[in-house]
Parts: sequence; structure tokens; C-alpha cells
Amino acid sequence: MAGIILDDKEHALERIEYIKSLNYTDKEYKKNLRKHMFKYKTRANGILIKRMTAEQELFMFETYGYKNLEKYALDILEQNIQYCNVLEQDTHSKQIEKTIEYMEESNNKEYLLSLKDFATKTAYNWYIPVDRLINWIDCYMIQRDVFFEYASNEQTLLFAPNYFTDSVLLMMVETDNIEEDYEADIDTIVNVYDTLVKGISKILEELPEEQMIENLFTISDEKKEENSKIISQLAKDYYNYIEESSDEEETETGN
Repeated sequence: MAGIILDDKEHALERIEYIKSLNYTDKEYKKNLRKHMFKYKTRANGILIKRMTAEQELFMFETYGYKNLEKYALDILEQNIQYCNVLEQDTHSKQIEKTIEYMEESNNKEYLLSLKDFATKTAYNWYIPVDRLINWIDCYMIQRDVFFEYASNEQTLLFAPNYFTDSVLLMMVETDNIEEDYEADIDTIVNVYDTLVKGISKILEELPEEQMIENLFTISDEKKEENSKIISQLAKDYYNYIEESSDEEETETGN
């Protein structure tokens, strides 16, 4: 949610109903999107994901197809509503409690199976987008706590470098299955996701009382700049840590 345009809860709910009412085939969707792009030219936003340009939405469609694009758009809006619900909580403890509740709701096989078409595999590792975790990590500014615990050489369950370049965080799941058979590895994937949910929940439970969720509707330019500096420094520290860890590992292996 951090870094993207949010709808207020009322508009997000209306948008969900609108998208659910659409029933395009791939051909119909592409035809309508192209008409939309022709009409609005360079100002054209997507039909399903208004936060994207029409060109970006077309690229997603050509990569994943209409049904997956629709599913993705609805998931973004549901996360938007969850964020609004957390923001409505008036105390630190209630915000944390509500956030953990939403993370736990996604902590199931059905949700992880829904990510199948967005996952990629290289050699023995699956790389799976974990938007429902990264959003809460961003909103509470707990990247350092999470990355040094779960995206380092010690315990690599998250692939973080993409986060610093394009705000994408991937869950990395090792498997001894060389085939690109996501469903065959689903139990392993579920176990890794469960570890992350429980780990991030623990970090949230231990946050200081004054560290409330960031209100992205009213966040100031000064606060955005401050956050940007924190993330830039984190990127340097993180890369240095990984490099030093790799050097130590090579030294030990050489001995």
C-alpha cells in the first residue's frame, strides 16, 4: 500500500462491486481497453486497476490473462479496505491486533494456491509475490527488522533486492522438486509463508507504543522524504551485510 494511490473505504467497496459486475472474455477486455486507450490517449488509466496506466494494465493482461488480472485487481482493493479498517483502530494494540488478524486470514493453502500464476521458478527455488505481507511491512516501516531476519544468508525466506529497485518483495521457497509443479510444492510453500506470518506478527507485537501504522491518506511530504532516506540507508546496510556474510562464508570454505 505504501507508495501507491489509495481509495477511501467507500470508493474501494464500490470499485469491488464494479469489477465483479464485469464479465469480459480476453478478447472483449482487450478490445475495450484499446478503445479506452484511444479515447484518453496518454491520460488513459487501466480499466480494472486505475492506479496503473492503461499500458501497464495491458502488459499485465498479456502476461497473465483477464481472469488473473481481475483477481489481482480485487485483491489489491481488498487489501486497501483492510488497511482502512486498521487505520480506524484508535490504539496501537488494536491496530497491531487487526493487522495480525488480516495476515492470518491470508495464511492458508487456498490463498497461496491463488498466487500460482504469478510465481516463477529457477532451479530449486520458487519466487512468489507476497503483497499481503509487504504492505504491512511498509506501513509500519519494519523493513530492517524483517529483512535482516528473513532475507539474509542466515535465513533466506524472502528475496529482498527487488524491493530496493522496484518495490517488489518475493518469498523464496527451496524445493527438491526440479519440475515447475507449484501444486506439488504447496505444502512447503505453506510452511514458509506460515513462518513469515508468525515472524512478522512477533515483530509487530514488540513494536513500541508510539509506532502506529502510517496514515497514507494524510502523510506529509517531509515524512515521505524521511522514510525514503531510511530505506536508502537500509539498502546500503543490507547489501553490505550480505557482501560481508558472503566473504566470511568463502573464507571458511577456503580453510
